Amino acid sequence: SDPADLTDIRWSAALAGGALMDAGSYPVSLVRLVARERPSRVHAIARWGESKVDRTLVATLDYRSGLLAQISCSFATGFHRHALIAGSTGSIETTYLNHPPMVGPPVLQVWRGARSDTAGFETITTAAGNGFLAEAEAFQRLIAHGPAQWNGATPEESIDIMDTLEAMLRSARSGAPVDIAP
Repeated sequence: SDPADLTDIRWSAALAGGALMDAGSYPVSLVRLVARERPSRVHAIARWGESKVDRTLVATLDYRSGLLAQISCSFATGFHRHALIAGSTGSIETTYLNHPPMVGPPVLQVWRGARSDTAGFETITTAAGNGFLAEAEAFQRLIAHGPAQWNGATPEESIDIMDTLEAMLRSARSGAPVDIAP
């Protein structure tokens, strides 16, 4: 069931609430950064709450370049954040997405090579920080110093991310894949 406090805007269908629009925007943004393009097709499945927003959503994203990606987000599970980027010459894995875990330093596990007989994982410790604070600071630089200081998503990337999120919701509601125009 939905949480006791349905006044939380994340549970409001009228305000575009749901797991996808809250927690799902981060993995979609990461995939857009990696793919450097919007997907051509998405297929999503969701579990819905009493307030008619998605409690859990999983999706496959298909790209014209041949890249395939999967994302998941949920209000119905324990807190989790994980990203795995795998290609033909290695992989990068992290247990955080938009901000590092509260315990221990944030790390990336990098596997160089396509086969298990290579040197193995390299652990790269990254600087600790709060992703939400970094977003606020980037926005402050934009306001104070203008667009040349902006290091966030471009307007095109932002539109691609939103179009992808909306297509994923349409797919989850219809049960069918949704094509996204180039």
